[in-house]
Order: sequence, then structure tokens, then C-alpha cells
Amino acid sequence: MIHVILLLFLIRTAAGDQGWNVISPGVNYEHDIEATPLEIKTNSELGSDEKVDLWLLKEGGKYADLAGSVMLHFASTMKFAFGMCKTTFTNFPSHSKIPSTSEKVWRITVTKIPDVRVKIHCNNEEVLDHSPTGGNCNRPQSKWSLLKKWDVSLIQFNKNLDTASDYYRPYGFAGEY
Repeated sequence: MIHVILLLFLIRTAAGDQGWNVISPGVNYEHDIEATPLEIKTNSELGSDEKVDLWLLKEGGKYADLAGSVMLHFASTMKFAFGMCKTTFTNFPSHSKIPSTSEKVWRITVTKIPDVRVKIHCNNEEVLDHSPTGGNCNRPQSKWSLLKKWDVSLIQFNKNLDTASDYYRPYGFAGEY
């Protein structure tokens, strides 16, 4: 029991003890992203080829329950993609103010009304406001439209592709960013 408490203390201390949780890729975490945006902390350099791949799942938590994913790519320029919608990464809009520092806090917000929209903030600056449905998708059967019907209550960091995500927390936990 003492070892478990010590381990939890060390994990919290490593995360700065501001509500950050260490990410275990491939593990489902309960989080209603529509009710509370999610923050992800990364420490990756442009050109590192590292990626964030956040899965949004309904109850059940299996691949068949995947409504979509939000992907960030640390290529020579920052890129994004929406899994289950668009199969290629796209540069962020030119007006996006993504800082050059390696440590970043990304905030992902998903809304359903009137249409499904994803907003991405980086270090408290909005860098993207996008609808991953309809004409914005190059997949004929985008699962993002299922978000209108599904209650997405789980998130997962893809164990095969996510190499950049270090910590996560619900937005607003400690007032940072």
C-alpha cells in the first residue's frame, strides 16, 4: 500500500501537481469532452515527426465505438487531421499563433450544436475552429456525424500513433491557460 501511495505521489509531482494526469496510451479514460474541454500537454519540437492522436469513444470503448480522433503532427510545420474523416494532415491556418516553444498545452473542445465542431487552442490561443463533417471530409462515411447521436464519454490516446502526448486534464482544473 505504501508503494502505491508513493508511486501516485511521484506521478503527480512529475506532472507539476496541477491536475495533470500521466497518459497511458491505449487506456480508456472517462471524460465527457462535450461538457468539459480537454487539455493535453506536449513537449515536442517541430520536425520531430511526433503525433498526438486523441480518440473520442462512446461507452463500450472499443474501436467500433470510435466516433473520431483529433490528430496533431509535429512535422516541419504544425499539421492537424481528424481521424475517421480526413486521411491526410493539413497545415494549420496561416493566422494560427502556434508558439515555437516545445512545451505546449493544447485544449480540445467539441460541440454538437448546431453542427459538430472542434476548436483547438494552443497555450490559450485559438488555432483552429473546424467542422469535421460533410464536405470537410474525404471519407464517404465519416463517423464524426455520429457524434450528433452518440454520447462520447471516453477518450483514449492511440497506443500505436500517439508519441507526443505527455499529460492530460479537464480544462479549468488549475486555472492554467
